[in-house]
Amino acid sequence: MAAKPHHPHITASPLISVQQPHIVRHYRAFHVRELPEDYPYHLEPSSEPSTKIDVPYYEFRGKGSPPTDIGKLGDLYLDLADV
Repeated sequence: MAAKPHHPHITASPLISVQQPHIVRHYRAFHVRELPEDYPYHLEPSSEPSTKIDVPYYEFRGKGSPPTDIGKLGDLYLDLADV
């Protein structure tokens, strides 16, 4: 069985948009006890005794449509244009 790639949020990725440089980003994660076998990435369990697994993602906040030069599958973009 081939080794799964590291999660894209653990490896380097652009975090500042050239298209919309004033977007705010927050690193977030949710926690699971185990991943499904078909989960496409390798993640290490937390160092805490509960052996939970942190699944990372970024939450981006901007105004208007999300830019195409940041973000990965699973990230969230909140359009605050009408807020």
